[in-house]
Amino acid sequence: MLRHYQNANPFVLYGLFFFVVIAVAGIFLSITSQWEQTQANAAKPGVGENAEEFNSKEMDLIDPQTPSMVPDAVGKRNEIASRWRERAEELNEERKSLEQLASLLRSRFAELMGDSVGKRISSSPDLVDRFVLCEDEFQTSYAELPDVLSSMEILHLKLVEAANSPNSSELRFATETSDIRKQSIALRAKFDDQKFRLDRIVSSANQLQLSDTTLQEAISLQRASEEESRIHVFKDLQKQEMEKRLAEQAAIAKEKEEAEYQLRKQQELSKIEELKAQAEADKKRSELAIQKQQLEVEFERDLPKIQHYLGVLFKHAPRQIVRGSVVGVKDSGPVSLAGLRSLGGGGLGNDYQKATQGLLLFFSYYEAGGRGSGPYPARYAGGYLDSDKEDAIRPAYLLLEKYGDLLVEKGMLAP
Repeated sequence: MLRHYQNANPFVLYGLFFFVVIAVAGIFLSITSQWEQTQANAAKPGVGENAEEFNSKEMDLIDPQTPSMVPDAVGKRNEIASRWRERAEELNEERKSLEQLASLLRSRFAELMGDSVGKRISSSPDLVDRFVLCEDEFQTSYAELPDVLSSMEILHLKLVEAANSPNSSELRFATETSDIRKQSIALRAKFDDQKFRLDRIVSSANQLQLSDTTLQEAISLQRASEEESRIHVFKDLQKQEMEKRLAEQAAIAKEKEEAEYQLRKQQELSKIEELKAQAEADKKRSELAIQKQQLEVEFERDLPKIQHYLGVLFKHAPRQIVRGSVVGVKDSGPVSLAGLRSLGGGGLGNDYQKATQGLLLFFSYYEAGGRGSGPYPARYAGGYLDSDKEDAIRPAYLLLEKYGDLLVEKGMLAP
Protein backbone atom coordinates (compact mmCIF):
# COMPACT_ATOMS: atom_id res chain seq x y z
CA MET A 1 0.00 0.00 0.00
CA LEU A 2 2.90 2.35 0.83
CA ARG A 3 4.31 1.69 -2.60
CA HIS A 4 0.90 2.61 -4.00
CA TYR A 5 0.90 6.07 -2.27
CA GLN A 6 4.46 6.70 -3.31
CA ASN A 7 3.42 6.24 -6.96
CA ALA A 8 0.38 8.57 -6.54
CA ASN A 9 0.11 12.09 -8.00
CA PRO A 10 1.64 14.69 -5.53
CA PHE A 11 -1.25 17.16 -5.98
CA VAL A 12 -3.71 14.50 -4.83
CA LEU A 13 -1.66 13.91 -1.67
CA TYR A 14 -1.48 17.63 -0.84
CA GLY A 15 -5.21 17.97 -1.25
CA LEU A 16 -5.90 15.02 1.04
CA PHE A 17 -3.61 16.46 3.75
CA PHE A 18 -5.30 19.87 3.60
CA PHE A 19 -8.73 18.24 3.98
CA VAL A 20 -7.66 16.38 7.14
CA VAL A 21 -6.28 19.60 8.70
CA ILE A 22 -9.57 21.45 8.04
CA ALA A 23 -11.60 18.58 9.60
CA VAL A 24 -9.49 18.51 12.81
CA ALA A 25 -9.70 22.31 13.17
CA GLY A 26 -13.51 22.16 12.89
CA ILE A 27 -13.76 19.54 15.60
CA PHE A 28 -11.43 21.58 17.85
CA LEU A 29 -13.51 24.78 17.46
CA SER A 30 -16.72 22.87 18.23
CA ILE A 31 -15.31 21.45 21.44
CA THR A 32 -14.00 24.90 22.42
CA SER A 33 -17.42 26.53 21.92
CA GLN A 34 -19.18 23.87 24.01
CA TRP A 35 -16.63 24.22 26.83
CA GLU A 36 -17.01 28.00 26.97
CA GLN A 37 -20.82 27.71 27.08
CA THR A 38 -20.59 25.20 29.93
CA GLN A 39 -18.22 27.47 31.86
CA ALA A 40 -20.50 30.51 31.37
CA ASN A 41 -23.53 28.61 32.69
CA ALA A 42 -21.62 27.26 35.68
CA ALA A 43 -20.32 30.75 36.55
CA LYS A 44 -23.83 32.09 37.41
CA PRO A 45 -24.24 31.61 41.19
CA GLY A 46 -27.79 32.96 41.60
CA VAL A 47 -29.05 34.91 44.61
CA GLY A 48 -28.74 32.06 47.11
CA GLU A 49 -25.60 30.28 45.68
CA ASN A 50 -23.29 28.67 48.19
CA ALA A 51 -20.44 31.06 49.15
CA GLU A 52 -17.74 28.36 49.01
CA GLU A 53 -18.77 27.33 45.46
CA PHE A 54 -18.77 30.97 44.36
CA ASN A 55 -15.35 31.47 45.90
CA SER A 56 -14.01 28.33 44.16
CA LYS A 57 -15.07 29.72 40.78
CA GLU A 58 -13.33 32.99 41.54
CA MET A 59 -10.12 31.11 42.32
CA ASP A 60 -10.42 29.17 39.05
CA LEU A 61 -10.84 32.46 37.26
CA ILE A 62 -7.83 34.30 38.69
CA ASP A 63 -5.37 31.44 39.25
CA PRO A 64 -2.72 31.71 36.54
CA GLN A 65 -2.17 27.93 36.64
CA THR A 66 -5.77 27.22 35.54
CA PRO A 67 -5.78 25.92 31.98
CA SER A 68 -7.66 28.04 29.48
CA MET A 69 -8.90 27.50 25.98
CA VAL A 70 -8.21 31.19 25.18
CA PRO A 71 -5.26 31.17 22.81
CA ASP A 72 -3.55 34.40 23.89
CA ALA A 73 -3.07 36.71 26.94
CA VAL A 74 -5.40 39.43 25.62
CA GLY A 75 -8.22 36.98 25.25
CA LYS A 76 -7.60 35.64 28.74
CA ARG A 77 -7.73 39.15 30.26
CA ASN A 78 -10.97 39.82 28.41
CA GLU A 79 -12.43 36.62 29.74
CA ILE A 80 -11.42 37.52 33.34
CA ALA A 81 -12.81 41.04 32.99
CA SER A 82 -16.09 39.60 31.75
CA ARG A 83 -16.25 37.29 34.73
CA TRP A 84 -15.56 40.16 37.20
CA ARG A 85 -18.42 42.13 35.62
CA GLU A 86 -20.74 39.14 36.02
CA ARG A 87 -19.72 38.73 39.65
CA ALA A 88 -20.14 42.43 40.32
CA GLU A 89 -23.63 42.38 38.80
CA GLU A 90 -24.63 39.28 40.74
CA LEU A 91 -23.35 40.79 43.98
CA ASN A 92 -25.24 44.01 43.29
CA GLU A 93 -28.44 42.07 42.61
CA GLU A 94 -27.99 40.11 45.79
CA ARG A 95 -27.43 43.32 47.77
CA LYS A 96 -30.63 44.85 46.33
CA SER A 97 -32.59 41.66 47.04
CA LEU A 98 -31.41 41.55 50.66
CA GLU A 99 -32.23 45.24 51.15
CA GLN A 100 -35.68 44.78 49.60
CA LEU A 101 -36.44 41.78 51.84
CA ALA A 102 -35.43 43.72 54.96
CA SER A 103 -37.50 46.74 53.83
CA LEU A 104 -40.51 44.52 53.14
CA LEU A 105 -40.30 42.94 56.58
CA ARG A 106 -39.87 46.31 58.27
CA SER A 107 -42.92 47.70 56.49
CA ARG A 108 -44.94 44.60 57.33
CA PHE A 109 -44.12 44.84 61.02
CA ALA A 110 -45.04 48.54 60.99
CA GLU A 111 -48.36 47.93 59.18
CA LEU A 112 -49.43 45.22 61.61
CA MET A 113 -49.08 47.67 64.49
CA GLY A 114 -52.24 49.47 63.38
CA ASP A 115 -54.18 47.45 60.76
CA SER A 116 -57.03 44.97 61.18
CA VAL A 117 -54.78 41.93 61.09
CA GLY A 118 -52.82 43.45 63.96
CA LYS A 119 -56.09 43.84 65.91
CA ARG A 120 -56.76 40.14 65.40
CA ILE A 121 -53.27 39.37 66.73
CA SER A 122 -53.89 41.59 69.76
CA SER A 123 -56.88 39.41 70.73
CA SER A 124 -54.48 36.56 71.58
CA PRO A 125 -51.86 37.14 74.30
CA ASP A 126 -49.90 34.19 72.93
CA LEU A 127 -49.74 35.69 69.43
CA VAL A 128 -48.79 39.05 70.90
CA ASP A 129 -45.89 37.39 72.75
CA ARG A 130 -44.78 35.60 69.58
CA PHE A 131 -45.04 38.82 67.55
CA VAL A 132 -42.99 40.81 70.11
CA LEU A 133 -40.29 38.15 70.16
CA CYS A 134 -40.17 37.99 66.36
CA GLU A 135 -40.14 41.78 66.01
CA ASP A 136 -37.37 42.15 68.62
CA GLU A 137 -35.24 39.59 66.77
CA PHE A 138 -35.91 41.41 63.48
CA GLN A 139 -34.75 44.71 64.97
CA THR A 140 -31.55 43.01 66.10
CA SER A 141 -31.00 41.55 62.62
CA TYR A 142 -31.94 44.83 60.94
CA ALA A 143 -29.22 46.58 62.96
CA GLU A 144 -26.66 44.33 61.20
CA LEU A 145 -27.95 45.26 57.74
CA PRO A 146 -26.07 48.57 57.16
CA ASP A 147 -22.65 47.00 57.74
CA VAL A 148 -23.41 44.03 55.48
CA LEU A 149 -24.80 46.27 52.69
CA SER A 150 -21.81 48.59 52.99
CA SER A 151 -19.36 45.68 52.70
CA MET A 152 -21.23 44.37 49.66
CA GLU A 153 -21.20 47.80 48.02
CA ILE A 154 -17.47 48.23 48.60
CA LEU A 155 -16.77 44.78 47.18
CA HIS A 156 -19.02 45.57 44.19
CA LEU A 157 -16.94 48.66 43.44
CA LYS A 158 -13.74 46.63 43.74
CA LEU A 159 -15.05 44.04 41.31
CA VAL A 160 -16.08 46.74 38.82
CA GLU A 161 -12.63 48.28 39.14
CA ALA A 162 -11.03 44.86 38.64
CA ALA A 163 -13.07 44.34 35.48
CA ASN A 164 -11.82 47.67 34.10
CA SER A 165 -8.21 47.13 35.11
CA PRO A 166 -5.75 46.02 32.41
CA ASN A 167 -4.02 43.88 35.02
CA SER A 168 -7.13 42.37 36.58
CA SER A 169 -5.64 38.90 36.75
CA GLU A 170 -3.48 40.12 39.66
CA LEU A 171 -6.48 41.21 41.76
CA ARG A 172 -7.68 38.45 44.05
CA PHE A 173 -10.91 38.82 46.05
CA ALA A 174 -11.68 35.19 46.76
CA THR A 175 -11.41 35.36 50.59
CA GLU A 176 -13.14 38.74 50.87
CA THR A 177 -15.93 37.60 48.55
CA SER A 178 -16.43 34.41 50.55
CA ASP A 179 -16.59 36.25 53.90
CA ILE A 180 -19.03 38.89 52.69
CA ARG A 181 -21.29 36.34 51.01
CA LYS A 182 -21.33 34.28 54.23
CA GLN A 183 -22.52 37.37 56.11
CA SER A 184 -25.13 38.06 53.47
CA ILE A 185 -26.40 34.48 53.42
CA ALA A 186 -26.53 34.32 57.23
CA LEU A 187 -28.46 37.59 57.47
CA ARG A 188 -30.87 36.53 54.70
CA ALA A 189 -31.48 33.27 56.59
CA LYS A 190 -32.46 35.28 59.66
CA PHE A 191 -34.83 37.49 57.65
CA ASP A 192 -36.35 34.42 55.94
CA ASP A 193 -36.94 32.76 59.32
CA GLN A 194 -38.54 35.91 60.72
CA LYS A 195 -40.73 36.26 57.64
CA PHE A 196 -41.83 32.63 57.96
CA ARG A 197 -42.71 33.08 61.63
CA LEU A 198 -44.53 36.34 60.92
CA ASP A 199 -46.56 34.63 58.18
CA ARG A 200 -47.49 31.87 60.66
CA ILE A 201 -48.62 34.48 63.19
CA VAL A 202 -50.73 36.27 60.58
CA SER A 203 -52.23 32.96 59.42
CA SER A 204 -53.23 32.09 62.98
CA ALA A 205 -54.63 35.59 63.58
CA ASN A 206 -56.90 35.46 60.52
CA GLN A 207 -59.01 32.87 62.34
CA LEU A 208 -59.60 35.17 65.33
CA GLN A 209 -62.06 37.98 66.02
CA LEU A 210 -61.06 41.62 65.78
CA SER A 211 -59.99 43.25 69.02
CA ASP A 212 -60.88 46.79 70.07
CA THR A 213 -57.19 47.59 70.57
CA THR A 214 -54.50 47.83 67.96
CA LEU A 215 -51.45 45.63 68.14
CA GLN A 216 -49.36 48.67 69.09
CA GLU A 217 -51.71 49.38 72.01
CA ALA A 218 -51.73 45.71 73.05
CA ILE A 219 -47.92 45.63 73.05
CA SER A 220 -47.80 48.87 75.05
CA LEU A 221 -50.29 47.46 77.58
CA GLN A 222 -48.33 44.22 77.77
CA ARG A 223 -45.06 46.04 78.30
CA ALA A 224 -46.68 48.28 80.90
CA SER A 225 -47.98 45.18 82.65
CA GLU A 226 -44.55 43.57 82.45
CA GLU A 227 -42.96 46.75 83.78
CA GLU A 228 -45.49 46.80 86.63
CA SER A 229 -44.69 43.16 87.32
CA ARG A 230 -40.99 43.94 87.31
CA ILE A 231 -41.56 46.83 89.68
CA HIS A 232 -43.65 44.60 91.91
CA VAL A 233 -40.98 41.91 91.85
CA PHE A 234 -38.33 44.55 92.52
CA LYS A 235 -40.31 45.87 95.46
CA ASP A 236 -40.77 42.34 96.77
CA LEU A 237 -37.04 41.77 96.43
CA GLN A 238 -36.38 45.07 98.19
CA LYS A 239 -38.78 44.08 100.95
CA GLN A 240 -37.16 40.66 101.29
CA GLU A 241 -33.73 42.26 101.31
CA MET A 242 -34.85 44.76 103.96
CA GLU A 243 -36.38 41.99 106.07
CA LYS A 244 -33.21 39.96 105.68
CA ARG A 245 -31.09 42.96 106.67
CA LEU A 246 -33.29 43.69 109.67
CA ALA A 247 -33.17 40.04 110.69
CA GLU A 248 -29.37 40.08 110.41
CA GLN A 249 -29.21 43.29 112.44
CA ALA A 250 -31.53 41.80 115.05
CA ALA A 251 -29.38 38.65 115.18
CA ILE A 252 -26.24 40.76 115.57
CA ALA A 253 -27.90 42.85 118.28
CA LYS A 254 -29.02 39.68 120.06
CA GLU A 255 -25.54 38.20 119.84
CA LYS A 256 -24.08 41.45 121.16
CA GLU A 257 -26.61 41.52 123.98
CA GLU A 258 -25.84 37.89 124.83
CA ALA A 259 -22.10 38.61 124.77
CA GLU A 260 -22.57 41.63 127.04
CA TYR A 261 -24.74 39.55 129.39
CA GLN A 262 -22.13 36.80 129.54
CA LEU A 263 -19.44 39.43 130.17
CA ARG A 264 -21.47 40.98 132.99
CA LYS A 265 -22.16 37.53 134.40
CA GLN A 266 -18.47 36.65 134.26
CA GLN A 267 -17.58 39.95 135.90
CA GLU A 268 -20.13 39.36 138.62
CA LEU A 269 -18.83 35.83 139.19
CA SER A 270 -15.28 37.17 139.28
CA LYS A 271 -16.36 39.82 141.77
CA ILE A 272 -18.07 37.19 143.90
CA GLU A 273 -14.95 35.02 143.82
CA GLU A 274 -12.85 38.06 144.67
CA LEU A 275 -15.12 38.92 147.59
CA LYS A 276 -15.07 35.31 148.76
CA ALA A 277 -11.28 35.27 148.55
CA GLN A 278 -11.16 38.57 150.39
CA ALA A 279 -13.49 37.19 153.03
CA GLU A 280 -11.33 34.09 153.36
CA ALA A 281 -8.23 36.24 153.67
CA ASP A 282 -9.93 38.46 156.24
CA LYS A 283 -11.08 35.39 158.12
CA LYS A 284 -7.61 33.92 158.03
CA ARG A 285 -6.07 37.19 159.15
CA SER A 286 -8.62 37.39 161.93
CA GLU A 287 -7.88 33.85 162.96
CA LEU A 288 -4.15 34.54 162.82
CA ALA A 289 -4.66 37.69 164.86
CA ILE A 290 -6.60 35.73 167.44
CA GLN A 291 -3.95 33.01 167.42
CA LYS A 292 -1.24 35.67 167.70
CA GLN A 293 -3.07 37.28 170.58
CA GLN A 294 -3.46 33.90 172.26
CA LEU A 295 0.22 33.17 171.61
CA GLU A 296 1.18 36.48 173.19
CA VAL A 297 -0.84 35.60 176.27
CA GLU A 298 0.77 32.22 176.49
CA PHE A 299 4.21 33.76 175.83
CA GLU A 300 3.80 36.09 178.79
CA ARG A 301 2.72 33.14 180.89
CA ASP A 302 5.71 31.03 179.77
CA LEU A 303 8.26 33.84 179.78
CA PRO A 304 9.98 32.61 182.98
CA LYS A 305 10.42 29.17 181.48
CA ILE A 306 11.61 30.77 178.21
CA GLN A 307 14.22 32.76 180.11
CA HIS A 308 15.31 29.68 182.02
CA TYR A 309 15.72 27.28 179.10
CA LEU A 310 16.54 29.67 176.29
CA GLY A 311 17.97 32.70 178.07
CA VAL A 312 21.60 32.09 177.01
CA LEU A 313 20.48 32.27 173.35
CA PHE A 314 19.37 35.88 173.84
CA LYS A 315 22.82 37.05 174.84
CA HIS A 316 24.92 38.89 172.28
CA ALA A 317 28.15 37.27 171.07
CA PRO A 318 30.24 37.38 167.84
CA ARG A 319 29.57 33.75 166.95
CA GLN A 320 26.71 32.24 164.94
CA ILE A 321 25.63 28.94 163.45
CA VAL A 322 26.28 29.01 159.67
CA ARG A 323 25.31 25.96 157.57
CA GLY A 324 25.47 23.67 160.61
CA SER A 325 28.82 24.95 161.97
CA VAL A 326 29.59 27.48 164.75
CA VAL A 327 31.75 30.27 163.28
CA GLY A 328 32.82 33.76 164.23
CA VAL A 329 31.00 36.74 162.73
CA LYS A 330 31.65 40.46 162.47
CA ASP A 331 28.60 41.68 164.38
CA SER A 332 27.67 40.53 167.87
CA GLY A 333 24.07 39.53 168.49
CA PRO A 334 21.66 36.88 169.80
CA VAL A 335 21.61 33.39 168.25
CA SER A 336 19.97 33.08 164.81
CA LEU A 337 16.76 31.06 164.67
CA ALA A 338 17.70 29.91 161.15
CA GLY A 339 21.04 28.67 162.52
CA LEU A 340 19.32 26.73 165.28
CA ARG A 341 16.98 25.15 162.75
CA SER A 342 19.98 24.15 160.61
CA LEU A 343 21.09 22.02 163.57
CA GLY A 344 17.74 20.27 163.52
CA GLY A 345 15.97 22.23 166.22
CA GLY A 346 13.14 24.69 166.37
CA GLY A 347 10.67 23.32 163.88
CA LEU A 348 12.97 21.41 161.51
CA GLY A 349 10.41 18.71 161.01
CA ASN A 350 9.81 15.09 161.85
CA ASP A 351 13.35 14.13 163.06
CA TYR A 352 12.91 14.88 166.75
CA GLN A 353 15.99 12.83 167.74
CA LYS A 354 18.27 14.81 165.42
CA ALA A 355 16.81 18.13 166.57
CA THR A 356 17.30 17.46 170.30
CA GLN A 357 20.86 16.09 169.71
CA GLY A 358 21.79 19.24 167.76
CA LEU A 359 20.39 21.63 170.38
CA LEU A 360 22.05 19.84 173.31
CA LEU A 361 25.37 19.74 171.42
CA PHE A 362 25.13 23.51 170.78
CA PHE A 363 24.33 24.28 174.43
CA SER A 364 26.75 21.79 176.08
CA TYR A 365 29.74 21.41 173.74
CA TYR A 366 29.71 24.85 172.06
CA GLU A 367 28.29 26.69 175.12
CA ALA A 368 25.82 28.42 172.80
CA GLY A 369 28.66 30.03 170.84
CA GLY A 370 30.39 31.37 173.93
CA ARG A 371 27.19 32.55 175.57
CA GLY A 372 27.05 29.82 178.21
CA SER A 373 25.76 26.25 178.49
CA GLY A 374 22.56 27.08 180.38
CA PRO A 375 20.72 24.52 182.52
CA TYR A 376 21.93 21.54 180.44
CA PRO A 377 24.30 18.64 181.12
CA ALA A 378 27.96 19.50 180.52
CA ARG A 379 30.43 17.67 178.31
CA TYR A 380 27.90 16.27 175.75
CA ALA A 381 29.80 15.75 172.49
CA GLY A 382 26.97 14.31 170.38
CA GLY A 383 25.61 10.84 169.76
CA TYR A 384 23.02 8.87 171.66
CA LEU A 385 20.75 10.74 174.12
CA ASP A 386 19.84 8.88 177.26
CA SER A 387 16.55 9.63 178.96
CA ASP A 388 18.07 12.17 181.34
CA LYS A 389 19.69 14.18 178.61
CA GLU A 390 16.55 13.98 176.46
CA ASP A 391 14.36 15.14 179.35
CA ALA A 392 16.78 18.01 179.91
CA ILE A 393 16.74 19.33 176.35
CA ARG A 394 13.03 18.67 175.49
CA PRO A 395 11.71 21.93 177.09
CA ALA A 396 14.09 24.02 174.97
CA TYR A 397 13.04 22.18 171.81
CA LEU A 398 9.30 22.66 172.55
CA LEU A 399 9.69 26.34 173.42
CA LEU A 400 11.60 27.02 170.18
CA GLU A 401 8.95 25.13 168.23
CA LYS A 402 6.17 27.24 169.73
CA TYR A 403 7.74 30.67 170.25
CA GLY A 404 10.67 30.75 167.76
CA ASP A 405 9.11 33.17 165.24
CA LEU A 406 7.68 35.35 168.05
CA LEU A 407 11.13 35.54 169.68
CA VAL A 408 12.55 36.81 166.34
CA GLU A 409 9.69 39.30 166.06
CA LYS A 410 10.44 40.59 169.56
CA GLY A 411 14.18 40.82 168.77
CA MET A 412 15.17 38.24 171.36
CA LEU A 413 16.56 35.97 168.62
CA ALA A 414 18.18 36.89 165.34
CA PRO A 415 16.28 35.88 162.18
